[in-house]
Amino acid sequence: MKTNKHIHGFKIPEGYFDSFEDQLFAEIALQEKVKETGFKTPPSYFEALEDVVMGSIKVSEKETPVRTLFTSKKFWLVTAAAACVAFLFSVVNFNSTASFSNIDAAMVEAYINDDNLDIDTEDVLAMLDDETIAAFSEQSNLFSAENLEDYLLNNLEDTSFITE
Repeated sequence: MKTNKHIHGFKIPEGYFDSFEDQLFAEIALQEKVKETGFKTPPSYFEALEDVVMGSIKVSEKETPVRTLFTSKKFWLVTAAAACVAFLFSVVNFNSTASFSNIDAAMVEAYINDDNLDIDTEDVLAMLDDETIAAFSEQSNLFSAENLEDYLLNNLEDTSFITE
């Protein structure tokens, strides 16, 4: 039968356990003899320490002036300059010039459809001349229900729309 011993890698010196008891009792006897560490502080050392340290620091009687980084005058000057620059960039558009040619018709139509413009149909008709009004009325006849139905029946090839 083979026994497997656990090998841990620690080694004990020769005769360690033979002299262990004598060494232990010698250490205990030494600790009983020595009650103090040998380090002593003078009496009331820590009470007087603060006074000694503060006495060694040179305190200047002359006060140094405190200067702030921003005086109120400088602060308001910088604030006004920043406000002017912000106002300049918000008002002035450097890349384009304002003209009626730059306005897109779709933008105007979206503006009117979003009810941002408070005018009636009568106000618009008052601005147009008679020829333009007549042209609009002729174009509205082109999109009547009969004309639209005829166009869809003649040009639509998908029969699913007709049955619906």
